[in-house]
Amino acid sequence: MFVVGIYVDNLQIVHSVVLDENGDPLDKDSFYAKFKKRLEKEWDVVDEGPMVDMLAIQAEYLPSGAIKLHQRKYIESMIERFYPHGLPVAHEV
Repeated sequence: MFVVGIYVDNLQIVHSVVLDENGDPLDKDSFYAKFKKRLEKEWDVVDEGPMVDMLAIQAEYLPSGAIKLHQRKYIESMIERFYPHGLPVAHEV
């Protein structure tokens, strides 16, 4: 898996490549390894580690290897902002 998200002057690369303790790909022939090497020739690359969030979208890494994207923190902040005393309770009619 290899996905690139772009926002203004930032790239977010989500991939399934196994990395060593230094954050370098074990498979030097992977698309990710080649892409990163090419980027580093032209740009100062700062690897901030596994994606935690981007643009209020959080990433959760599941045991299956899947990545779950959600906006739990954003939703909770909106509830707190617009319903500071808690969500209204629906009543049966």
